Amino acid sequence: MHELIKALYRQRNDKQMALFDSLLVDATVALISLITLLYFYFEHKFTYWKKRGVPFVKPLPIVGNFRDVLLQWRSPSHFFEDLYNEGRGKPLLGFYVFGRPSLLVRDPAIIKNVLVKDFNIFFDRHIECDAKTDPLGHLNLFVIKGKPWRDIRTKLTPIFTSGKMRNMFPLIVNCTVNLKEYLKGLSLSSKSPIEVKETMSKFTTDVISSCAYGIEANSLKDPDAEFRNFGRYAFTFSFFRTFEMMVMFFFPSFVKLGKFKFFSNATTGFLRKMFWDVILTREKNYVKSNDLINLLIQLKNKGSIEDDSNDLKADDKIMDAGTKINEFTGDTLVAQAAVFFTAGFETTATTLSFCLYELALSPDIQTKLRREIVDVMSKNEEITYDIVQRMTYLDMVVSETLRKYTPFAFLDRVCSKDYVEPVTGTMIEKGTIVYISLHGLHTDPEYFPDPERFDPERFSEENKRSITPYTYLPFGEGPHNCIGSRFGLMSVKCCLTHILAEYEVFKCPETPFPLQYSNKSIMALFFDSLLVDVTVALISLITLLYFYFEHKFTYWKKRGVPFVKPLPFVGNFRDVLLQWRSPSHFFEDIYKKGRGKPLIGFYIFGKPSVVIRDPAIVKNVLVKDFNIFSDRHIECDPKTDPLGHQNLFVIKGQPWKNLRAKITPVFTSGKMRRMFPLISDCAANLKRYIHDLDDYGKERHIEVKETMAKFTTDVISSCAFGIEANSLKDPDAEFRIFGKLAFVLSFRRAFEFTVLFFLPKLVHLGKFSFFSAATAEYFRKVLWDVIKVREKTPSGRNDLIDLLIQLKNKGFIQDDEVVKMNGELSKDERTEKLELSDDTLVAQAAVFFTAGFETNATTLSFCLYELALSPDIQTKLRREIVDVMHKQGEDITYETLHQMKYLHMVVSETLRKYTPFAFLERVCSKDYLEPVTGKIIEKGTPVYISLHGLHKDPEYFPEPERFDPERFSEENKRSITPYTYLPFGEGPHNCIGSRFGLMVVKCSLAYILAEYEVDKCSDTPVPLQFSEKAIVLTSTTGIPLIFRRVAGALDK
Repeated sequence: MHELIKALYRQRNDKQMALFDSLLVDATVALISLITLLYFYFEHKFTYWKKRGVPFVKPLPIVGNFRDVLLQWRSPSHFFEDLYNEGRGKPLLGFYVFGRPSLLVRDPAIIKNVLVKDFNIFFDRHIECDAKTDPLGHLNLFVIKGKPWRDIRTKLTPIFTSGKMRNMFPLIVNCTVNLKEYLKGLSLSSKSPIEVKETMSKFTTDVISSCAYGIEANSLKDPDAEFRNFGRYAFTFSFFRTFEMMVMFFFPSFVKLGKFKFFSNATTGFLRKMFWDVILTREKNYVKSNDLINLLIQLKNKGSIEDDSNDLKADDKIMDAGTKINEFTGDTLVAQAAVFFTAGFETTATTLSFCLYELALSPDIQTKLRREIVDVMSKNEEITYDIVQRMTYLDMVVSETLRKYTPFAFLDRVCSKDYVEPVTGTMIEKGTIVYISLHGLHTDPEYFPDPERFDPERFSEENKRSITPYTYLPFGEGPHNCIGSRFGLMSVKCCLTHILAEYEVFKCPETPFPLQYSNKSIMALFFDSLLVDVTVALISLITLLYFYFEHKFTYWKKRGVPFVKPLPFVGNFRDVLLQWRSPSHFFEDIYKKGRGKPLIGFYIFGKPSVVIRDPAIVKNVLVKDFNIFSDRHIECDPKTDPLGHQNLFVIKGQPWKNLRAKITPVFTSGKMRRMFPLISDCAANLKRYIHDLDDYGKERHIEVKETMAKFTTDVISSCAFGIEANSLKDPDAEFRIFGKLAFVLSFRRAFEFTVLFFLPKLVHLGKFSFFSAATAEYFRKVLWDVIKVREKTPSGRNDLIDLLIQLKNKGFIQDDEVVKMNGELSKDERTEKLELSDDTLVAQAAVFFTAGFETNATTLSFCLYELALSPDIQTKLRREIVDVMHKQGEDITYETLHQMKYLHMVVSETLRKYTPFAFLERVCSKDYLEPVTGKIIEKGTPVYISLHGLHKDPEYFPEPERFDPERFSEENKRSITPYTYLPFGEGPHNCIGSRFGLMVVKCSLAYILAEYEVDKCSDTPVPLQFSEKAIVLTSTTGIPLIFRRVAGALDK
């Protein structure tokens, strides 16, 4: 095993991360880190439906189920149809739009509940437009939400009564007459096929411009007509326009940030000018016409439109009661005309195109329809609204077209409060987006057998009765149904009647069969290059993530808390992520940026966090309100890292309190006094080690960083594990090797600690660990081997092993004195019997090793370094040590150390300037009104305290970079602001081993300085450079110093 450990260590050393100095590698690391973190973040989000027992479609990493829409491989309509088909046999189906849980409803009974019965819960659509940058988009009936939608819907509903449609019908007839003349002109001039998609778009543009704006667009005659150009622009689905619509429909939170618009500035300007020019002309000349403009003028002037019909649906009438007359002016009016244009023009054109296409493929159906049209027309002099309504087979043909080619083939609603769905009993949480796939329903063979066959007979009077309610919804259903459905049907039927009365349609060689559908259009193209696909995917992902994080980064601003401006994606965490700054230095930087402020917000990726600067707030967090800030943020997985999870540093809540109560008696002054001889023996070995190197008076350069690490390894192995590690004598000692492995500063290990401390939700997913499997197994073996021997033959060493055996067998450790623990632990709590697992015992010994070894070694190294640079301080300290030793018989004891006041001052100053673990972190366990600032710290917010920031703040410690032990004289200590000097933390969660650590440092310094003076050499780094990878403060290089034997030194 010894050889295996050495091999492992050599292998780790061979892979040191010197390569990570180049900018290219930094960028690669940043990208890999970002992708990795995003992967684990989304994997966590993707457990939502599974936890709730809802069937769901397995998501892809990061994008969830939304990849095909994002890459524009599938249109939203076909995407929802795909989901519908995957959920066959299930009433509803969960899926993910990136990390957002969404729900597709399949069962007609649930659809009825969502659209009608529980409309008060599902009344808003998900789409959003920004009121400032896109007022026409925001104010139109399709987008507007809540009470404003209800008011506008109430006012506009009378526009679409059968009476108003009857009055408007002649305007549509005029447009169809123009269409017939256009077709006649084409047939006379050329026998080439007619492209009906473009032709119907021109026709519907003329219809909408005439009925909505009261103008003749003449799109059929003039291909460059203004109205046609704007209509073509609105529905030209370039990559950006498709992406823009996708954001509005599926990521509305990003609309404002990205300034995405339903109507462009040019379109808005054009529609405003056109609308108001017509209104001003009408009002000036008292012109009236049976069009939308006339009705909107009535709404503008009277606040309502006269209802001349009793045929309003119940769904519309439910909103009439108690509705006040609201003022309709400005953009609110223009917005309704604008959406009437965009919604009516494209949907009507595509319905006509698809209907003519199917009739061309089905001559029998076309013949039957023409026969009906001709028969009705032969009995009447002209085609009127009522005559068209009586054409039953025409209605069947149009209905079947709308079934097979539903223009807008999905519905979306937002759940406004937690809702228990009555059919399945599923809880749909507030904010969940619920979708209904109309294509899915309309092509489901359970409801429409042989769904790909065009069969108008499905809608005969007899067959209509057998259609399952809420499975045929081309215009939606309920109060939020399509308000203009009557107008749309009237336009389609009128056009078909006039065309088919005189023309027969046939397919031609160029007629596509089957049809291929655009994957860009929101209503009803493909990237050939894989490189383009990947590029588009990457750009889309980065753009969406950018806007997502920009939205998250408004958290502190909204709450009036000063904050450090975040970078895109990573927030303020870039430098830690790339290991440009260690966590300790990172929090020191944040602290300095908040100068003059009691606290300052920042972001770890999108997670709002806060650094506390004011000592009064520090006191509240650590002591006064400890019950709210009782847990650390760090997390370890109990399955893969049991020693990490169960140790006193990491464990949380009541288990922490129980364990702290049991371990506290280990560190009483009585226990430290009995353990002191073990430390004294190690210090004597250290002195002999230096003595052997010194060669009796000759100067030797000693690398103190490595030497002190070997010494503290020996101390911890002796006191915690009851064995002699002999690290000073044997550089390949097992304990030393594992100590190096625990603190080796590879990129991987630094990243692992970053996740443990700052991104704990990713720990389980990434299987990151505080102790590696090999380290954990080693500690287990060593501890239990020693315990077995001790239980057979007690040693009387008074070390940690003896105390843990007592804890294991009795359930508590005998307390030989009253222990002050800020009042949180009673005597009963410390002596109450507690069952501890084997790994719980091992975990305490393991964390005692990792926490004590490195922190003590660095404190000793930095102290010796400062003494080498400050000979006057060193001389004064040596004088005290020698004087006390002479008075006490030249032996260093636990009591003599406590008499060395200047030694304590020197160590205190070292801990101020070189705090080993230089930040504290706590998690707020419930919403907390911070009394100093009056700010709310919300539940779950990580709270940090920068010890380097406090310890080097000139307000509390003038000239903070000067090493001055006099700061901690009895007189000067009284002037230190409370809660500004916290090398071991404070409160119930302070460092439990502080007494032990101070004893180790003081004992070794007394032994060394009694006989040696330390001095800098040519290789001593001045100033020191610190590692930006380490959690514990450490220098980037060794610290070579000269050890010179003092003349007349005590020689035992």
